[in-house]
Amino acid sequence: FKDEELSKFIHPISYRPFDNKFIFYENKLVWRIVEKIMKHFINKDNLGLICNREAKKGNAIGNSYFITNKIIEGHFLDNIAYLFPLYLYSYNELEQKEEKNINFNFDIVGKIENSLSMTFLKDFDEVDIFDYIYAVLHNPNYRKKFNEFLKTDFPKIPFPKKDTFFEYVKFGRKLRKLHLLDFQENRVVEFNGDSLEIEKITKKNIITKNNNVVVKINPTSTISVPKIAWEFFIGGYQPAQKYLKDRTSLDRKSLKHYNKFIDALLQTDEVMNQLKELNSN
Repeated sequence: FKDEELSKFIHPISYRPFDNKFIFYENKLVWRIVEKIMKHFINKDNLGLICNREAKKGNAIGNSYFITNKIIEGHFLDNIAYLFPLYLYSYNELEQKEEKNINFNFDIVGKIENSLSMTFLKDFDEVDIFDYIYAVLHNPNYRKKFNEFLKTDFPKIPFPKKDTFFEYVKFGRKLRKLHLLDFQENRVVEFNGDSLEIEKITKKNIITKNNNVVVKINPTSTISVPKIAWEFFIGGYQPAQKYLKDRTSLDRKSLKHYNKFIDALLQTDEVMNQLKELNSN
């Protein structure tokens, strides 16, 4: 390959929750790239629901759901991750242009219309349905009710009810923006010290003080994280912990990113508590 040809294979990839990397995405080098699905995210405007069919770790049961607008790594959440795109792209040879199609079973959309007594693409659209689904999956009542089922199969989403549909959509929209880091963050992480180098983090380097966890990342520096965010699971991972443990150093940009997704975790916990108060489906 020539240098100018190589760049077209370099794409961002969702490696773990809130941890994006770059990949050289070419069939001869990357095993099982699942191009049939991933091609709908490469240089495309899309949203994807990520979930597991069968959780491997206990903490991942009923907890393995996230969102992306990129291609993903196969073990993004825990066990094998499945990616469901909101849109499918195809090339129209006759009109010589790419077409964007909604990836829904329209028989089911018709049933949703009947359930809501509303008309699709007039009263609500595909993003509303996506946000509804995303909110349902983050409702603690739903996770508790279907815990046994979620151990071994894909989640099944109840048909929406007219009186709560747009409430779910509102919460789902907020979660979507939080998880794509499309919001203005608050400062919730405190760094103290003179070095952003990270040494091996062990239990003795982690101290809980009131509602915060103070992590000694090296002999002269600490990072303080709200306890709720530090202990928060997405799939089988605790993003606040994994992000630090996977690195040997930070810089100002990565520290800012860390602060932002810690705030996203805090706000996610708040939204989930609010969802819990909605009438359970």
